[in-house]
Amino acid sequence: MSDELIMMNMISSDGIIFRVLPNVARMSKTFKNTIEENDEDITDFDLLCSKIPSQILSKVVEYCNYYQNDEKMIKIQTPFKGNELDSVLTQEWYANWAKNLNTDQMSGLLAAANFLNIPQLLDLMVLVWTTHIRGKSVEEMQQMFGVCTPETQATGEGDVEMKEGC
Repeated sequence: MSDELIMMNMISSDGIIFRVLPNVARMSKTFKNTIEENDEDITDFDLLCSKIPSQILSKVVEYCNYYQNDEKMIKIQTPFKGNELDSVLTQEWYANWAKNLNTDQMSGLLAAANFLNIPQLLDLMVLVWTTHIRGKSVEEMQQMFGVCTPETQATGEGDVEMKEGC
């Protein structure tokens, strides 16, 4: 057995390579079944993340590295104990990490966690979105998600016709 660490390459859609330990890569159920159980038996080190740009994959790797190497995230309990992120997510690193995400990162991470099938990250991103949209008006959410307000027009026959467009 070699003293050299075995590393996997997670490759983003824009070709950026993120080197991670096999235990980090195995957090993705999408990849877990394709990676040998014994690290020394791994022969294919490249994991293509074809739908994930590097700015999002870097956050996925940051989360997974912390989860595997520093502190596992406590399972999110429902119903929530409060309405704010801090009242539900009590581990400081995870709370700070989540609070520092912008909406583009939140959307990208939600999609990436789903695509890579990382349940812990997916649970966290659902919680982050839940607390982010809580208390927002319909108009605020339409603006946030780029949804146009539908226009309606009475047809004169008791029906309402929907018009598309912004």
